[in-house]
This record gives sequence, C-alpha cells and structure tokens, in this order.
Amino acid sequence: MGTCIDALTLKFLAKLGEIIEDEVVMTLSVKKDIKRLKNNLEYFGAVHEDVEALAMNDRVIESWWKNMTNVMFDVDDVIDHFMVHSHKLLPSSRLVCCNRTLFSCFAKISSDHKAAKKIKDINKKLDEIKMFKEMFSFERINHQQFQVTVVDRSQTSPIDELEVVGRDIKQAADDMVKMLMSNCHENRSTVFGIQGMGGIGKTTLAQKIYNEQRIREKFQIHIWLCISQSYTEIGLLKQARRMAGATCDQLETKTELLPHLMDTIRGKSVFLVLDDVWKSDVWIDVLRLPFERGWKTHILVTTRNLDVLEEMHAAYTHQVNKMNNYDGLELLMKKSFIPYEQISDFRDVGYQLVKKCDGLPLAIKVVAGVLSTKKTRGEWESIRDTQWSTHGLPKELGGPLYLSYNNLPPQLKLCFLWCSLLPSNFEIHRDAASSWSVAEGFVRKEHNYALYEIAEGYYHELIRRNLLQPKPEFVDKGSQQCMIY
Repeated sequence: MGTCIDALTLKFLAKLGEIIEDEVVMTLSVKKDIKRLKNNLEYFGAVHEDVEALAMNDRVIESWWKNMTNVMFDVDDVIDHFMVHSHKLLPSSRLVCCNRTLFSCFAKISSDHKAAKKIKDINKKLDEIKMFKEMFSFERINHQQFQVTVVDRSQTSPIDELEVVGRDIKQAADDMVKMLMSNCHENRSTVFGIQGMGGIGKTTLAQKIYNEQRIREKFQIHIWLCISQSYTEIGLLKQARRMAGATCDQLETKTELLPHLMDTIRGKSVFLVLDDVWKSDVWIDVLRLPFERGWKTHILVTTRNLDVLEEMHAAYTHQVNKMNNYDGLELLMKKSFIPYEQISDFRDVGYQLVKKCDGLPLAIKVVAGVLSTKKTRGEWESIRDTQWSTHGLPKELGGPLYLSYNNLPPQLKLCFLWCSLLPSNFEIHRDAASSWSVAEGFVRKEHNYALYEIAEGYYHELIRRNLLQPKPEFVDKGSQQCMIY
C-alpha cells in the first residue's frame, strides 16, 4: 500500500487534459475512452483515502486496494505512451514517417492501437473495482484542505531547530562543551563520542554543541560531515575542504585531495563533527590522516554503535537516554505550534501521545508535525487513537513516520516518497529539490505563483513537519540545504 493514489490521480488527470485533444487520440477514436478514464480517476481520487485507512485492518478491502494500485501502474504506462508518441502523427511528422521503413510505420500504428485497447481494458477493470467498492459502506474521513505557503526568501526566518527542549540535553551539551574547552590546550586530535539508539537525539545534541558560541569562538575551523552508509571518500574530502574554507577546484582523486586538505587546516584549530557514523573505517581509512596531523583538532562523533567509538579511541563517550515525558510534552507542544494560552486544553491528550512515542525525540517531532495541522482537541484525540500506536504497521515504516505520511496532503506525498528513495543523510539543496519536484510533475499550479515558488513551499512544509532536517550550518540561511533522516 505504499503508493499514494491521490497524488498519482492528480498527476494523471493533468496529463489526460493535455493529450485528450491530440491528433493521435482523434485518429484512434479513443477520445471517448480517455474521457471515461478521466471520470473514473476523478471518482477514485475522491474515495481512495477512506479505503486506504480501512485497508489497514480489513483483508478484503486491502485486496481491493492492491488491485486499485496495480491498475494505476497500467494507467501510468498508457498515458506515458500517448505523451511520448502523440507528436508522431502530427502533419509536421508525417514526412518523416514516409522516409522510414514501411515496417517501422506499421509497428508504430500497431503500438498505438495496442495502447488504445489498453485504455478500454483499464476502464473495464476500473468499472469492476468500482462495483466491488460499492458493496461496502465506507465511513467518510474528513481531510483538511492543504494550502501551500509560498516562501519569500528575503524574509525567511531561521528554523527553530536548535532551540533545544529538555533540561537533560541542555545539561549534557553544557557538560560536553566544558570538557571540549578544557582540552583545547593540548596540541593534538581528540575524539569525543555521543552514542544512542536511532531517533533519540544524538544529532540534536551535536548541533547544540556545534553552534555553541564558546565553540565557535575557540576553534578557527568548523566542519560538519554527515556520514551516510554509502558515503564516498572523494565526496567527504571535498566537503571537508569546502567547509574548511578552501576554494572549489578540479581536484578529483584522494591523492590530490589529502595534501590540499592538510594544507588548508595546517596550523589551525579545528572542530569536526562526524554525524551518524556506522563504521570506524571513515575515520581510520579516510579522515584520520589529515586531521590527526592538524595543530589542534577535536572530533565529535555521533553513532548508534559503541564499538565505533572504541575503535576510534574516544577519550569520552556520552550515552543519550530517552527523553522523559515532561520534556517530551514540552517538545510536542512547541513543535505543534499550539498558542501558549491554549496549551492547557491539549495537555492531557499530548501527554498520552508522548507516552506512545517511547521517549524518542524524533518520533515526538514527527507526530508534532502532524498535529501542527490539527487545531481542535477532537482532532488530537483522533490522532491519539489511530492505528500507528495501537496496531501493527508495515515493517518498513515506523508508527510515527507512517502517521505523518498518511496525513500528508496529496501534493506532498509524492515529494516525500521521492525523498525516501534517497539514502539516509543524503544532502539535498533547496533549489535542486524544487527543480526535481517540478520536473517529476509533482507540483500543482496554484493562483499566479510560479511552479518553482510552489515547489519551494512544499520543501519548507516538509521541514515544518519534521520530515526533512536542516543542516546545522544552513539553519540561519533559510534552510537552503537539508538531510534525509
């Protein structure tokens, strides 16, 4: 059930509107069938969300849902066929056809007629699916209308990400900063570790330390590297050089990059963060050589695996514990943007939601992203009682993440799924994300806004819902660059 039929339906309807008047459609006499397909898609776009929610607990409806999903793939194929080949029957293209072999022309006509027959078959399948659906009574689910917020770059305020919630994490950050400062007189590299399970707040703690004013003033160079499981040595070395202040150049090999990186940091104090390290190889085989030869380098490592820190000979390791419910409630209220004077109305429901997040700050923030669109106590209670916390869910999706996905508006579901195909800790720039969203056809035209402005609004909405994580060095620059969780 991983597809988001609502978003696909919107995309298909837009494409059908483009091809319905094409000459190839008229020639093949399928205009009536395409109109029928368009009507069917509009119908299923209106009912699918109710079915998707019910399919979680009903195997018969789940089977119906899977059939609907499979038909959508057929729709995608046949629309793509007409989008690609419709121009070949236009007058300007007929002379080209005459110059080709007779066989290729007949092959083209045969292909078009197969596509026309496929449209008829799809409509027949959709009629059968519709009849099956009408045998059931589905309760209507109210879905909030989504309105994109177009962002004015000149007025974008910093994301609130680094205002850390919780006395424990604030105390841990202060203790580690003091420890880092007390070792600054030693002219050698020292490794410090932050260890804990996924989603527990390791990166947040590291961000707090990285942006601490005392650290910014004490060290001359500040470098933050996210270590994905599929990192490349060249990519890491290039990024380290850029963050150390080196100008971009054409260096492309490890042999070229290593000495230039060492020259860049020679004689300077360096604060290096290696975030989400899975294996110590990234330090031992790639980064240790240049940074151990620096004048004074402190390396802060976040990892789930304690063995990584032992292999890197960490001088100190901080174990991150789960967030207590009191601090979790504070985080939930802050990230759901409830006005201060209304907090008391939501406090008890919020507390119950926090308990179901099991002390994981990331889970709390993702749930808060959903709650930020819910403004009544009844809506909060509905979220509390949904399947993410009381029933088994798809193994590939954690409960809070599935909840957040399920509550995304149609336009954002495809964007989110596209992001989910990228590796963890993949860095994505705002402009690149906007361009890809437009190119993939995910963006819907609204009012007089340009498509790229709307796409940028989608990007910032995913940040607001805590599904994209701004990179620390870009937090005060309109979140120009983000990472995939």
